[in-house]
Amino acid sequence: MCVMAPFRNLMKDGTKGSFHTFLKSINGQNYSNYIVYMIDDQSTDNSIEVILKELSLYPKLNNRMIILKNQ
Repeated sequence: MCVMAPFRNLMKDGTKGSFHTFLKSINGQNYSNYIVYMIDDQSTDNSIEVILKELSLYPKLNNRMIILKNQ
């Protein structure tokens, strides 16, 4: 299964934005045959860095998450 999650300027919701809920939900899945593509749609904040930092809290997602930046 493939999960596509576009995002832009995650920090507009504050440091505890909805992406935390998304990561927790994906991390809690029992299904193991999936990959997650998070697509940055030209964010002007440091959204990618925030996601990379948060991923360290979810080691189960390390090999399942791909972050792409739309140029």
